[in-house]
Amino acid sequence: MSPERRPVGEPGQQASVCIQSMPSAGHSESMTGLLGLLRAPAASDLLPPEVVTARCVHSRLPGAGCRRCVDACPVRAWVIDDERLGIDVDRCDGCGLCAPACPEGAIVERFRTASHRCDGVETAFAACPAAGVDAGTEGLLPCLHVLGDRALLRLHARGVRRLLLCGGDCDTCPRGGVTRVQAQGARVSALLAARGQPALALEALPQTDWTSALAAARAASKRRALDRRALLLGWVQSAADGVVDLDEREPGGLARFVPPGRLVGSTELDGASHRAGFDTGGAPGGGFSLHAPAIDTQRCSGCDACARICPHQVLCIAPEAYRIDPDGCTGCGLCVDVCAGAAIHISSPAPAPETRIPLHPARCSACGVHFHVPHVPTAGAARCPVCVQAPHHQRLFQVLQA
Repeated sequence: MSPERRPVGEPGQQASVCIQSMPSAGHSESMTGLLGLLRAPAASDLLPPEVVTARCVHSRLPGAGCRRCVDACPVRAWVIDDERLGIDVDRCDGCGLCAPACPEGAIVERFRTASHRCDGVETAFAACPAAGVDAGTEGLLPCLHVLGDRALLRLHARGVRRLLLCGGDCDTCPRGGVTRVQAQGARVSALLAARGQPALALEALPQTDWTSALAAARAASKRRALDRRALLLGWVQSAADGVVDLDEREPGGLARFVPPGRLVGSTELDGASHRAGFDTGGAPGGGFSLHAPAIDTQRCSGCDACARICPHQVLCIAPEAYRIDPDGCTGCGLCVDVCAGAAIHISSPAPAPETRIPLHPARCSACGVHFHVPHVPTAGAARCPVCVQAPHHQRLFQVLQA
C-alpha cells in the first residue's frame, strides 16, 4: 500500500483526514434503522473510506472551504471544524457517497458496475439494494448515486454507451439527498454533446426487467467467449486494457487521478471547442465544461496566488496573459479560497467565459516593483499586491513627519 493511501480508521476508532487526529466522541444514534431501510450490509459496504491525504484540498490549504464529503454523508460520519477534518468510523456505513462528492478524488471510489455487450452496444448495469436485487448480484452497488461524473465518463471512455439502472424510491431513502446519478448523467450528456462525442444513455428499469436484461447479457457474453476468434480478440483486448490500466496508475498502484473534463476531447485554450448541439451563448473564450472558472479583471490584483495553488494548472501564467484550461477544473474551489480580492468564481456546468486574459505591466507607485494586472492600470497610482495588502509606506511617511 502506498504511504499516501490508507484507510481512515478501523471500527471503534475515530480517524483524522489531512489535518490532525480527533478525540473519540462516540455517538448515541443507532444505525439499525437506516440499515434496515436498505438491507443487511455486506462486509465490503461497511469498510470505512480509503483516503489519499495528499489530494485533499485541506492538506493543500488549511483554510479551504470545501466540505463536500461532510455534506454528502447521509449519516453525518464526516466532521469538520476550523482545525480538523475527520470521520467517525462507528457512524460510517460504507455507502461510498463521499467518494464521488470529493472534487479531487481524495476518497477512493471502490464500487464498480457490471459491463456486457447487448445487441451490439456496450452496456453497464447498476442496481441498488432497495430495488430488491439479490445480494451478490453483479453490478449491485450500495447506492446508485456512487456513480458520479468521473465514474460515468470513465465508463464512456471504455466504450460504454448505455447504463441500465435499477433503484428504489430515492425520495424516501436517507441516501437520496445527494446529487443523484440522473443529474450527473445530464451534466455528462451536455458535455459529450458539446464535444461531438457519442452519448451515454441512462435508462431506469424495474427489478424484473433489469434482472432479465443482465441475465441475457451474461448469457450472450458466455456464448461469445466460446467462440475461438472472440476468445483470441478478448485476450488481445484484455492485454491492451492492462497496458492502459498500468499507464494510468501512480507509483504504489494507486489509480492516477484525472479531472473529469480531461476524459473527453479538450477545449482549445485560444478558441471555442467543438460545440455541436449545444448553445454556449456566444461565450468568447471556450466551450462547455463541467466547471468553468472565471476572473473578474477589475477585482484581480495580479498576485498570481490562484495559479500557484491550482493542483491541475487550470490557471497558469503565460507570457503576458493568464491562461485558463477549464477541462482541468474539478471545482475544488482552492483558487476561490486563496483570492484576497474575491475575483474568481466557478460556474458548474457552464461555457467557459474566457480562456486567455491579457496582463498589463505596471510599476508600483509605492515600492517601485514591476508587476502585472489583468486591467489597464491607473497611471501613476497603481500599487502592487503586496502594497495593497500591507500599505507600509503610509506608516513610514507618518513616522518621518512625527
